[in-house]
Amino acid sequence: MSYDLFGNLLIWLPILVLAWGIIETIYLIQFKGRIRRGFMVWRKPLSKDIQNYLLSLSVDIVETDKVFSSERKVAFIRVEGDEALIYGRRFGWRTFWPYVAYVDLSRSECFLEFRASITMHLFLLTFLSSGIMTAFIIFMMGLNYYMETNSIEKFLERKTNEEISY
Repeated sequence: MSYDLFGNLLIWLPILVLAWGIIETIYLIQFKGRIRRGFMVWRKPLSKDIQNYLLSLSVDIVETDKVFSSERKVAFIRVEGDEALIYGRRFGWRTFWPYVAYVDLSRSECFLEFRASITMHLFLLTFLSSGIMTAFIIFMMGLNYYMETNSIEKFLERKTNEEISY
């Protein structure tokens, strides 16, 4: 009896974690909702130009892309009070592990915090059974981190430069 319960748990737990992770990921990249979301993976100092740009925003910035007959948000900057949420997606790059950036603008020294879904990262633990698989997952997550954070930074720099050039 206990073997069946343990065996079923090993089968159903990863499926439940994956389902919860997909829901958490959907909410992570939504325009609406809380500004501070996800767990912080890494942070880096924010330049004064970008900080001033975010502080000067009076309306949210949204970029859409036409997919078949509907429009989809591919990038946005949402500022609410002293907080900013930035999401940007590189064309042609799709992932189940997206990142957003969060900035607390009330601090004198601001940081760009890259945030992700913790549940989707925990889901990967179920695949760490061999050395080759572990190396592959580490490589793919490193590549994903680079692609996601780089696209957020490029989007933010592009919007800041557009504002400065006006």
